[in-house]
Amino acid sequence: MAGMKTLIIIFVIMFPVAMITEEDVNHGVCPVPMNKEEEEFIKERERNRELMEEIAREIEMTCLDECKAGLHNCHDDAYCINTKRSFTCTCKTGYTGDGVNCADIDECETGKHNCDVTRWCYNTKGSFDCPCREGYSKNGEDKCTDINECEAGKHNCHANAICKNTEGSFVCTCKPGYSGDGVNCADVNECMTGEHNCDANEKDCNNTEGSFNCTCKPGYSGNGVDCKDINECEAGKHNCDANANCRNIEGSFLCFCKPGYFENGVNCTDGNECITGEHNCDANADCNNTEGSFECTCKPGYSGNGVDCTDVNECATGKHNCNGSFICHNTRGSFLCICREPGYFWNGVNCTGKYLIWENFYSLQLGTILAGYCAGGLHCTAGMSMNSFTDAAMEKETQLL
Repeated sequence: MAGMKTLIIIFVIMFPVAMITEEDVNHGVCPVPMNKEEEEFIKERERNRELMEEIAREIEMTCLDECKAGLHNCHDDAYCINTKRSFTCTCKTGYTGDGVNCADIDECETGKHNCDVTRWCYNTKGSFDCPCREGYSKNGEDKCTDINECEAGKHNCHANAICKNTEGSFVCTCKPGYSGDGVNCADVNECMTGEHNCDANEKDCNNTEGSFNCTCKPGYSGNGVDCKDINECEAGKHNCDANANCRNIEGSFLCFCKPGYFENGVNCTDGNECITGEHNCDANADCNNTEGSFECTCKPGYSGNGVDCTDVNECATGKHNCNGSFICHNTRGSFLCICREPGYFWNGVNCTGKYLIWENFYSLQLGTILAGYCAGGLHCTAGMSMNSFTDAAMEKETQLL
């Protein structure tokens, strides 16, 4: 429009005409009749006016801004660009289309964004936004820095889990002795699962919260992980009887009554070997019981250690009391005094009576008189003579004693 006004002003200057002003009309000035030249001029001016109007219309069409005038069909999300006698439509940045139709571009999906790994990409109308990802916070330089959730307490790890910070996040790991995903942790019973290091000789594997403990079995000492046998016999940690022997075994001990004692080893009582026959005394020895044992003593008329006893020949050793009136005759375990005079016998006091019945026989061993026996070991009857008293008879008499 400014260009059109300029052309009109130029036209008026180039083609001056008689002008009647408002002041002339007010003062009653009447228009002066035009002559032929003036009429011709007026006509020429009219033609020029029509020409100028056509030129003005041409200029107006050329200089019309449809974009400013709103005479366009561009999309709301497009730019209108005025051109000579027309305009063009171009979709704005963040949109795609022909300008008349524009659709939003999702830069997050197409990857046409500049969000770094510490930020999320959120599509917006015609653009996108890059807020800090979870686990990051914006600092004063508009950068996203990692948040240490473990130190800040912004985690959901279980009380029995370990929180470990990672770039932009954190991880939860159950502590030793617990199992789970770190958010939920449950105690592991190492005693049941076998995940313990208790010694083979441990008494009990005791599960505890998050762990376990080991106790050595009775008879072993140590920390439960390493258990060693206790020698109760050497340490005096046994209950064997004083008359028993203690024998150490793996993890325990045994009690055995000493020879001469009986029962279970914890309690031992003396055994009378003489009564039970558990002795080795000679047949010609006496067995005397002692505390825990026995003693063998050879009987009178025998010598030895009690286990082996041999007859003592009192006649040869002079260990007899036969006087000169007697003959000493050795017997097993003793001796006999025989009257020297044939036909006489000892009646317990002296030698007397030829061909008399021998009513009494004195045993030096027993110190007693055995009545009713004669020579030959037979019961005395009338007419038996001492002449029949032989060595065989004395042997028989000895056996009778």
